[in-house]
Amino acid sequence: MVIKIKEQNLTISSIAWSSLNKLLSCSFDRSVMVWNPKPVEWSRDLVIIENQRSALVGVWSKNGKKFGVGSGDHRAFIGYYDPKQSWWQTKSKLLLINNRNNWI
Repeated sequence: MVIKIKEQNLTISSIAWSSLNKLLSCSFDRSVMVWNPKPVEWSRDLVIIENQRSALVGVWSKNGKKFGVGSGDHRAFIGYYDPKQSWWQTKSKLLLINNRNNWI
């Protein structure tokens, strides 16, 4: 199966599958998208994220109900689904790094 993601304009930097069969994609264009499988094509859920630079990496929690995104503006985002609004909401935390040799 080949999936072509046209909604993200620049290079996709990360793709992650959840245990609930959802796809998380992160891109250099700062977008983060959650995809749901449908019989013919995939549908996209809205993700509210306020990153200032590229979304570099994304991972799902083990239960597939939350995701984490690391961005180029030294922030980590935790995303969760808001059923009242029908979208994925994120909260961020600034990561302070002293030098390039530190790993988080």
